[in-house]
Amino acid sequence: MTGFTALASASQAALARRYRWSTPLQVQQSARVNAWLAGAICGLTYCLAELPNSFVKRRLGISPGIRVRRHSWLQYTIDQADSVAGCMLPLRLIYRSELAELLTALGLGMGIHIGIDQLIYAIGVKSRATTA
Repeated sequence: MTGFTALASASQAALARRYRWSTPLQVQQSARVNAWLAGAICGLTYCLAELPNSFVKRRLGISPGIRVRRHSWLQYTIDQADSVAGCMLPLRLIYRSELAELLTALGLGMGIHIGIDQLIYAIGVKSRATTA
């Protein structure tokens, strides 16, 4: 995840330079940290943000990849939101994002994360498993 995020961030910055896209985000990014590092930091915090949720689930006796029947919607939402929310800290610190920008990033991130998750279930890459 960290490598792919760094690659995506660097590619985005290269396209912005090539086509002379000038946005406040680009100016703030280039002034503080390079695109590779920004992407790597976001990817790393994405992965690290999953750890507290996984820890709590193991303490509750929930195996990896399993959802409980009771409040499964809440568990699913937290499973999808934890990593995306973890990216908000570096976005705020690196880019000095405003609250509206962070909420937009959170909404887009959640939508994409849930969309991809549903897609991999639909095409059979993952299967749904629940427990009592």
